[in-house]
This record gives sequence, C-alpha cells and structure tokens, in this order.
Amino acid sequence: MGFRMNGFRLFLATLFLLAVGLCGSQVDARAASCAQEPFLRSESGRFPVTVTFVNRTKDDVRLWWLDYTGQRKLYATLKPGSIERRPTFYTHPWIVTTAKNGECLLAIESDFFPSLVRIGPPDAPVEPSWEHAYVFLDGLEGRMDDPAIAKALSALNERRPVVIHLHGCSNHFANVTAKPDSDFVQGRLYRDAGFITIMPDSFAREGRIANCPGDSFPEFDRYRQEEIRYALDRLRSVKWAAMGMLVLSGQREGGYASARWKGAEFRSAIIAGWNCNDSGILLPPSVSVLIIESSVDPEYKIGKSCALELRRHGALSQIIDTRRVEPSSLVDEQVQSAVLQFLHAIGSSPTERVP
Repeated sequence: MGFRMNGFRLFLATLFLLAVGLCGSQVDARAASCAQEPFLRSESGRFPVTVTFVNRTKDDVRLWWLDYTGQRKLYATLKPGSIERRPTFYTHPWIVTTAKNGECLLAIESDFFPSLVRIGPPDAPVEPSWEHAYVFLDGLEGRMDDPAIAKALSALNERRPVVIHLHGCSNHFANVTAKPDSDFVQGRLYRDAGFITIMPDSFAREGRIANCPGDSFPEFDRYRQEEIRYALDRLRSVKWAAMGMLVLSGQREGGYASARWKGAEFRSAIIAGWNCNDSGILLPPSVSVLIIESSVDPEYKIGKSCALELRRHGALSQIIDTRRVEPSSLVDEQVQSAVLQFLHAIGSSPTERVP
C-alpha cells in the first residue's frame, strides 16, 4: 500500500481546499483507528491548513506529528480544557496520546482535515444547566431543584414575564454571597421588579470549565446557545411563563452569547459588558436591545461600539455608557433605573401580567 499522493488525490485535495476556502464550512473530525498508525505518514506540504485541538479530558494529552517516515514528533502537551491551534498541511497525519503512558487516543487521518478536533467525551448533556439553574422569584432565590423554589413556582396561578439571564465566563456559583457579583445583582434587580429570573448554570454540565482568562473553552458559544434553546423548551412546558413577554439577558460571555441568538422568541434583550468587538448582533430586528457598555472598560475598543448594530433594532433600542471599569455590575442606580424604564417601554413590564 503506497502513500505517495497520486494525481487523483491531488485533484480531490484541491477541490476540498477550494470548497473550504470559498464556503467557509467546517469539516467534522475523521479519526482513523490508532491501529492504523504504522501505515500513516506525511506526504505533500503544498496545502497549508490550521487545525484547532481541544482537550476535553481530565488529563494531560500530547500532540504528535507523524513525519515523512511515519515517526512521531512531539509538538505540544495540552492541559485539561486547553486548546492548541496548529498550522499543518493537508496529508499530514497527527496522533493524540495520553501524557501519562503514551497510549494512543486518536489518529487524525491525512486525507480530509477537520478544522476542529475534540479530544475526549462527547458534549455533556444540557439538562443540568436548567435543573441546577439559579432562580430569582418574589423575594426568593435559589437553585431550580431547591424545594422552596420548586414550591413557589408550582404555586403560581398566573403567567408571568420571565428573564433568561446568561452568566459570565467564570464559575462563581460556589459562593454567591461572598461579593455582589454582577450576575446576581442583575438577577435581583429583575426579581425585585417583579420578573421571574432564571440563570441557567452552564457549569453544572460535566467537564465545563471557565472560559476566562483567555480563550480556555472555545466551545462556550455552542454550549450557551444550547442552553438558551433548552430553557425555551422548558418554559413552553410550564404554566407560569408568559411566552410573549420573554427577556434575554447576559453579561460578558453571556452577553456575547445573547447577542448571537438568532431566534425571535424574546421581546427584548439586555446585553451588559460586551461592546460588539468580536461579532455583530444576530438578534432579529423585532427584538429591542439595550446595551450596557463602558468607554473606560479595558476591553472596550474605539470604533467597536454597538451603536451601528442597533440601527436596525428600532427606536427603543439604546446604549448606556456606564463609564465604569466594570460595566456589567449595574451598581449604579441611574443604570438600574434606565434598565427598568427600557423594559417598561417595550412592554415587558411585570405590571402587564396575563392570567
């Protein structure tokens, strides 16, 4: 069995690279059996590609390139949750092993390279993000599975407006009373104004790690979109949610994920601590949007404000510049007042409960 690139495989490679370059599509990982490693080796170096490896295991793993003779060459050791963006070439195979004993976990075949390789178990189920969500309701707060919260929700005999709030990038659920965390400040603000506020816990999902500092969990956006979708499914199944009066809220990482939701299920969205500096607002024009940002935030980038993005979201959409280093904390009473005025103006006020 030869491994030289013949004319037909070169033709396929050219078509593949043109398709990826023109369409921007991603190709799923095609993992060869580790038993095939003795037959794998690098071939042509004509077609450069970049592959992102994500370690989703609980142990260190090692990333090996197989050279032109099929010998392993160590290129990186990945900690749990870490990522490695590796420039390589089409037809260059890679091997992933455990760092502990060198056991092969994955062999990436050389014919069609994926743009993303996930090392480890499949995605964690989304259900725990709802089952362990933090709920703010009528003077109460606690987990969804807290008996007091479950009892209060089951006792509701009217449909109420609901805020789905997406927390930021760090796992601060372990001690919510240690400091006035910005997510909990927002949750309490909405609750005290009469909303049922539900904060899905992304960190309740097995293997989920914090995405800050840095880009340590590159799949966070896909996880958060799943959590929004599942929260909507759960709200459709309960008697107390007014589905026509839903608000999507988020700060920092949660604000980014909220802005990228493409559905029209929400009447309004409140995005704090994100300045449209990575991508635009994908929410449909029917959703009124309030942006809470800060021109003195270290992450603020001149010319990257959300002002241009809001032009297609109607006259009620607006930006508040808190001029604070931490724009998402909502500690300013004027900012809190503006948030409540925004909700009232677009018709999500809890005074408009429906029976």
